[in-house]
Amino acid sequence: MINQYSNIVWGTGLPYDYNFFLKEKYHSMTFTCEYLDIFKNIRSSAEYMILYEEENIVDLFIFEVKGNKCICYNDLICIDQNQWKFFCDNIFLKYNKIKEIILSRLYNQIQMKNQIVVGLTNDSLFDLPQCVDDYFLMMGTQTRRHIKNYRVRLNKNFPNNLFECRSGGDIEKDIVERIIDLNSQRMIAKGNIPGIDEEYKNNICQYAKNYGCVAFISINEQIIAGTICYILYDDVYLHVIAHDNSYSKFNVGQICLFELISYCINNKKKTFHFLWGVSDYKKRFLGKPYTLTSYKIYRSKSFVYLKDYGLYCSKRLLTRIKSSHYLDFIKERIKEVRRKRSKLFQ
Repeated sequence: MINQYSNIVWGTGLPYDYNFFLKEKYHSMTFTCEYLDIFKNIRSSAEYMILYEEENIVDLFIFEVKGNKCICYNDLICIDQNQWKFFCDNIFLKYNKIKEIILSRLYNQIQMKNQIVVGLTNDSLFDLPQCVDDYFLMMGTQTRRHIKNYRVRLNKNFPNNLFECRSGGDIEKDIVERIIDLNSQRMIAKGNIPGIDEEYKNNICQYAKNYGCVAFISINEQIIAGTICYILYDDVYLHVIAHDNSYSKFNVGQICLFELISYCINNKKKTFHFLWGVSDYKKRFLGKPYTLTSYKIYRSKSFVYLKDYGLYCSKRLLTRIKSSHYLDFIKERIKEVRRKRSKLFQ
């Protein structure tokens, strides 16, 4: 392997000494030492590779070796394909037992030898304007009217409602837990299965102390709507949004979201990430889907490569079948059964 960089540094453990570089370079909510420590629990098992040009760091890769696999944790980022190729080539060179390398949720698409695309998802992005008035005018006529009317209605019925934002160490655990509980209740009411268990809830509470920003609306000190997001320099990542079902007619969830985005604009943030998937409210708030791609890079076109490629093709076909409009009726019936079942236990 020809070394095109002036220096390569290998290390073990999470590179907290370079955490500032990670935040400044990548602005990713899932690629900080704290995130990998809290959510992935790889403080001692992690390894890293740093690429230098003279005395300047070009890129830093954090990974974990599990058996014959290398899992790379550079997630929600954009790195030049040449750097990715250099990383993969050196991993295969350094670790003879590694047969495949897993790269997750990249903003840029890459093309490498012996690769398989193993996952596609979306991050809905919006580049924030310089002032709130501009943002409001960019919205559709109906969305503007709804936000204005619902805010007037909420103020009329509950003049003591209060919007607040808290960040980092000022975030109390009870606030985070309340917002997550509202999210779970909302999911159940809609016939869906909540996706946040107790362990994940505790992780969110812990991580919010580092980069979190919670925004919420309360009445008589009781939170009725809230959001949990993380701020990395100019980027804002929305993780959880929820509201009390008792206040649905006031659309407090979307009022809270608009207030949060206004707060971010006033604080000169540049990009708002609505994160996973596509939904109506993300479109109304001007989020545009941006494809995130996950890959497996194989040492060679081995039997494992051919087997995984076959599995990927099968999963892709199954995904297309699941997304077919012909299944919408069945999906709605399943949700209806879940809603009825949840009401029986209330």
